[in-house]
Amino acid sequence: MLFRIYAHSLSVLLVGTRLVSSAQTSTGVPLVVPPSGQWDGIDGPWSTFNLGVGKPIQSFRCVPGISDPVVMLPLESQECKSTSTNQCRDRTTFFSSRSSTWNETGFAEIPFSVSLEPGFHEHTNGNPETAVWGSENVYFGHNELRDLGVARQFVLEVPNIDFFVGVFGLAVGSVSATGVQRRTLLEELYSASAIPSRSFSYTAGSAKKNTTGSLILGGYDTSRFNESTTLFGALPSPQNTSLYVHIQSIFLSGSKPVSWSSPIGSQPPSFRIDSVLPQIWLPLDACRIFEAALNLTWDDKLQLYLINDTTHANLVQEDPAISFSITNDPRGLFKNFTLPYSSFNLQLFPPLTTTKTYYFPLKRAIKHEQYLLGRAFLQETYITVDYERSTFNLSQAYSNGGSAYMVPILSPSKKTADNATSSGKRIKLSTGASVGIGVGVGVLVLCTIGVLIAGHRTGFRLGQRKSQSHFPKTTDEHDHVQKSELHGESVPKPEAMGVEMVEMPDRDVSEIMGTERVELEGERSELEAVEARCELGGEELPTS
Repeated sequence: MLFRIYAHSLSVLLVGTRLVSSAQTSTGVPLVVPPSGQWDGIDGPWSTFNLGVGKPIQSFRCVPGISDPVVMLPLESQECKSTSTNQCRDRTTFFSSRSSTWNETGFAEIPFSVSLEPGFHEHTNGNPETAVWGSENVYFGHNELRDLGVARQFVLEVPNIDFFVGVFGLAVGSVSATGVQRRTLLEELYSASAIPSRSFSYTAGSAKKNTTGSLILGGYDTSRFNESTTLFGALPSPQNTSLYVHIQSIFLSGSKPVSWSSPIGSQPPSFRIDSVLPQIWLPLDACRIFEAALNLTWDDKLQLYLINDTTHANLVQEDPAISFSITNDPRGLFKNFTLPYSSFNLQLFPPLTTTKTYYFPLKRAIKHEQYLLGRAFLQETYITVDYERSTFNLSQAYSNGGSAYMVPILSPSKKTADNATSSGKRIKLSTGASVGIGVGVGVLVLCTIGVLIAGHRTGFRLGQRKSQSHFPKTTDEHDHVQKSELHGESVPKPEAMGVEMVEMPDRDVSEIMGTERVELEGERSELEAVEARCELGGEELPTS
């Protein structure tokens, strides 16, 4: 018999058992993936999230791929072998030969957004670049025993030296390669009841503001965005989950104000929102306007706009802003999303350049299929994607800090027993991470008693307020919601929350909405073990 004990997303794992740590989906619990607390990349820096791959675990700091179906990791490259260790010191590479759980499936094309970059993702003969595909265990963290893991996920080995920071995809459904089919990471988490729906919310954060990224699976945090700016969008189809918006105009403020507008009489062009590529890809005529106004220098080799030190100092002092007038419907209402210069104040690092170099994350799109709002745009915007309702929402982001208001997005196919109490109210939670609980008979008993006493004494604080959210309302959002949060080294201690003991039934992963389960080689996809650690005699759980 397996038990879970909750105290602000605490979970106890008995010795020798396997258990998903985060799911209490009967009350609709979003899964919070804490940021690594580090800033990574050779074209940023960027807020990353911890990812563990293989057995024994190899540790990575990655960014989410909001429209990608696989995990992509840097492979050891010939360029790094031939360059100094200093230039490639921060490029953490995947060594599949060192993992006992790696199962190579063959070579196949690199998917989706990464194929946009012609210099990076295509061979000189014009053919799309391929990568080694394989299946591997993937964890949200660096500890095999403690962190939430998903077995047999597609992992790609990308050898190109420009690929420094790994990517974990958040697309839904399944993906096939070389005759093998796997469900995506988000699909597996939902199928195993680790998240309340196939949905997520994300903002990239900003190093200049010291605002880390935010990633929530199965919900969103209303403290991280301005509801009055929310723009609603629809996914093209259940089969095409790319995120498109239309841009009517772009305005640059400052001493040399300029603007670009879509041609009069024509439909505003559509732009795809993406988190894998960092730059914003605009038509050439738009690039020329901002190039002149900001004194940018185009580098043909890098295919990027560089900024010299003098121009950089002037722009930092002036701090111009760029506003994007965006809609989801060319005939509908446009909303403005504003990015300060700090969002564009980025740097290139070796081996992309010989020394640190300021650059402006603007790219020249050579065809309309390349129009894109990349990770730089997501520094100041917050996106929520609900695959089950085929919708997404885009809002102006707030900096993190203070208390979080977590709202679950519940699946229409998973109505809970107490949905009659739903009123769209939000639960006020202090920002924090999971606290570990010990494993072992004696330690387990002591921890259980301590948590139960704390629960009876304090419970958890609820901050209820009337919902003004413009997000799709579901009649099964709950007044009493706990925030499931994965382990993170860089997050503070949480407040005590209510305590609950749950017996986990022994059953297979259920089928989702009539979707056939994919079973390969007689194995079923399952979540790996999760284990937390508690040290007695440490800090007490706060009582307020």
